Amino acid sequence: MFKKYDFEAFVSNIYCFINKDKSIFLYFYIDNIIMTAPTKALIVQTKKKLVKIFEIKELDELRYYLSCRIDCNRKERFIYISQRDFIIRNLEKYGYNDLYPVQYP
Repeated sequence: MFKKYDFEAFVSNIYCFINKDKSIFLYFYIDNIIMTAPTKALIVQTKKKLVKIFEIKELDELRYYLSCRIDCNRKERFIYISQRDFIIRNLEKYGYNDLYPVQYP
């Protein structure tokens, strides 16, 4: 189905697709599609193609995924991924939230 739009499946993950010529990645997770591309114009162009296949509801940019916070700065071209909230939640769950790091030789 995606070969028509120049996407091929990853060998290691059948839920990931890539358009190598345009560096567009699609990842399907349950009823969500996560899309990355070098420019917003490519994302818009790809969405127009996906609307022909799927019923799509725009959910804005990805902020959290699998307990990871994701911050994207397109201007400076970086993506910051943090598990801080996940770690804090688990420290509190197991009663370790009042511990402090110490130095050792």
